[in-house]
Amino acid sequence: MRKRTFLSCLLSVTLMATTILPAFAGEADVNQSTKTSLNPDTLADFTLPENPKIAVVMDSSLEGESISVHLPEELGLKQGVAKAGGVMTYRGERHATLKLKTLQREEKGVLLTSMQTDVTLKDKMAPDRYSFNYELPSGYKMIKSEVYYDQIINAEAGLKEEEQFQKGWVYILNEDGEIVAIIEPAYAEDANEKKINTHYEVVANTLVQVVDITDNTVYPVTVTTTSSRPENHKIGDYREYCTIDHNVIGAASFVSGTGYSCLTDAAKEKVKKAIAAKLGSKFVPILNLASWTLEGYATLNSLRGYSHTSVILDYELWAYYKHQGGRWVEGRQYKNASLLLTLIK
Repeated sequence: MRKRTFLSCLLSVTLMATTILPAFAGEADVNQSTKTSLNPDTLADFTLPENPKIAVVMDSSLEGESISVHLPEELGLKQGVAKAGGVMTYRGERHATLKLKTLQREEKGVLLTSMQTDVTLKDKMAPDRYSFNYELPSGYKMIKSEVYYDQIINAEAGLKEEEQFQKGWVYILNEDGEIVAIIEPAYAEDANEKKINTHYEVVANTLVQVVDITDNTVYPVTVTTTSSRPENHKIGDYREYCTIDHNVIGAASFVSGTGYSCLTDAAKEKVKKAIAAKLGSKFVPILNLASWTLEGYATLNSLRGYSHTSVILDYELWAYYKHQGGRWVEGRQYKNASLLLTLIK
């Protein structure tokens, strides 16, 4: 049997764009696939910056999806000092200090990386509002939970009642509108451990912490902010392969070019559908992204004389998470896929 493998520059394509499958696993699947020996409140494995002007990075383990957080400039923070237990403390010029800690913890089987800041306002000269500036990937945005659920209620019927009352949170949404990181409700207490009213304002990609100071407030006041995102992880490397019969294309699918025979657009759709029929419909997004590969496949001389095409699809499968219905649920992503087409006589 004679084979003809096309040039890799035309037929072996790395798809750097991430393709997301529409279905999500149930909670039991999440617990099974994210089992870890880490205990809650284990220190996360990344370095805290001594320089307060350097952003803290919350990495998702997926390329291009890191979230960076800049500490508040309003506090006038100075060089940080490392403390026991993996804590970095910054003293401020404006009657305040900031303690930064990063944690790894489990929430119903999902491993989360969290950044916790404790801001201590020493006296009434300290600012009662300050800002965390977030650097987000393209297409991401921040939104208050009340606004988020109001938009869902207006757009979708039948939202569960308990989902309508998750107040005080801030969500970070990806380009598909999925919650991929959360900021827990603000909390503050005074020197007598009396709870102080505090809330967030969201201005574009800036989180503004507002503390409601009154004449009865007893200093110092401690304000805690915690932001978390799940640790997406690679499940493994996979290969799918099949052969397609050129009868699915048909002789009428060819049109003449200048020394070449090309496939019509309809025929290229037939090729994609034939591959999807063999490998499964879940690979259609990858095949759509690889349409230019099929273009190269279709224009390299004539396919006449070859009866079949061998298809090899290599890809990485990743687990990723979104926040839905008050919990993290797991989905699947393809990454770094390559498609190789080989003619067979």
